[in-house]
Amino acid sequence: MKLFAKKEGSAPRLRNKAAFKHGGYALAITAVIVAVAVGVNVLFAVLAQRVNLDLDISLSGDNTLTQENIEFIKEVDRDVKVIVCSTEDDYTNGTLDYVAQNYYGASDAKGAYYEQALTLMKLYSVYSDKISVEFADPYDPSFTAVTAEYGNSLAMGDIIVEATHQVDGKDTKRSTIIKYEDVYYLTDDSGYAAMGYGYYTVSGCRIETALTSAIYKVTSAETKQAVVIGTHCNPALVDTYAAALELNNFEVTEQSGNVVTDISSDVDMVIIAAPEEDFMAEELDIIDEWLYNGGQRGKGLIFLASVSSPNLPVLYSFLEEWGIGMDTGVLFETNKSNYLTGDPMSVIFATDTDMTSKNEEFPSIENILESTKAAAAGGNLPMYTTFENDGYRSTYPVLMTAGDTVVKAPVGTASDWTPDASYEKGSYPGLIVATEAEYVDNELCTSYLAAFSSYDFISENWLSTYNINNDLMMTTAKVISGAEDDGLVFKMKSRDAETFDSTVSASAATVITVIFQWAVPVLLIAAGVIVFVRRSRR
Repeated sequence: MKLFAKKEGSAPRLRNKAAFKHGGYALAITAVIVAVAVGVNVLFAVLAQRVNLDLDISLSGDNTLTQENIEFIKEVDRDVKVIVCSTEDDYTNGTLDYVAQNYYGASDAKGAYYEQALTLMKLYSVYSDKISVEFADPYDPSFTAVTAEYGNSLAMGDIIVEATHQVDGKDTKRSTIIKYEDVYYLTDDSGYAAMGYGYYTVSGCRIETALTSAIYKVTSAETKQAVVIGTHCNPALVDTYAAALELNNFEVTEQSGNVVTDISSDVDMVIIAAPEEDFMAEELDIIDEWLYNGGQRGKGLIFLASVSSPNLPVLYSFLEEWGIGMDTGVLFETNKSNYLTGDPMSVIFATDTDMTSKNEEFPSIENILESTKAAAAGGNLPMYTTFENDGYRSTYPVLMTAGDTVVKAPVGTASDWTPDASYEKGSYPGLIVATEAEYVDNELCTSYLAAFSSYDFISENWLSTYNINNDLMMTTAKVISGAEDDGLVFKMKSRDAETFDSTVSASAATVITVIFQWAVPVLLIAAGVIVFVRRSRR
């Protein structure tokens, strides 16, 4: 007797069930693969709004913000709005070309700087949700709201940076405008552009420096006031330095006239550069009273010497009262390792390592020491300290010539001159910082006088091209003016314009596009189909 009877058609049903099971698995795997492909695309679309997913393969990383800058951007704690006076497309496709040609007689020969600036600007909102980058079309009727607030002097391509502060319980907006010449570095390759017979060439992009310093300026609680003394001096010598100071949140003005009659107590720093005639004693009394500031001090004076200055007995006597002596002649370096190629009077200076043990009471001097390992300047007047401590005043020779191989040569000495045995070799300071400090109500109140051996420390060659003196000059200004020690120094620098387009050929770019936009998704789908077919045949 059969306990179990075979039912007709049971085997086919089992086979169908197994096939359905395998097919279901295959379909599920395919669905998962497709979902992953779609999810990856969606995820990257979302991340692209908040994370930098661009791969910068330029030769020198020119489409990537510097790490120091990224850290600053991430620390911005106030809402900042960046408004570009152009549409996004027009910025790289006409607006800047028009501005360059019609206002500056310039052309972007490589065609890469405007794209570079746009790429870097957009990264600011990627690294910080406090920073927004917007585009405003100057030809749109709504742009009248922008001109109503900032005036009709706005030009196409200008960049407005604004932030709102709470002052006495009220919203107060701080803003600044970045102009074309603040961003793009122009050079006259032909030598005829200045005469109107050729074009300047756009040869550098300073958007990172310009935009970050603008954000720093509008988000800072205060702006330090600096005055360039035009009386008895040529204030044009300070133009490059003044521009660098403005990048670092200083407001720089010129005080002209035949006589120095007053310096406002609101001024934090005064600059005297390369005097062309001597000051009167009464004028220096005004400066001395300003430094004293009713006993509260907190002021700073920068003096930049010049070998071209005449004898200045009144001014030099004032400096001696602060412990700084000025000699005659020009520094001449006899060691070829300690001057720039071909010019023994372009002397290299190094920080005085012996200073560290002398400045426990003034850590700000240490900040200046740490701001540079070496500096350079030509046309240096011999300086020396007349005392180390005298009452409330002390002197600190912060920078010294690199070795004891420098002589005091006559002004006008040729570079191939060889000093005879009568010239004594030694080491000379390039920067002496003098302090006047006194405790008032248990608080140390300090004023500073920083004397540099040459105004060449602030020349365009050093601040704009080589940058070797930039940190030193900016840190010194911040220290003596009482600016917040935030460790940030914004430099007059340019970026190269090597971009993706200039380093990757059109054919290579096409291959990359095909691989990542088409090949990878197709391969994922094909893998899903193959899995489906194989699973369904089991």
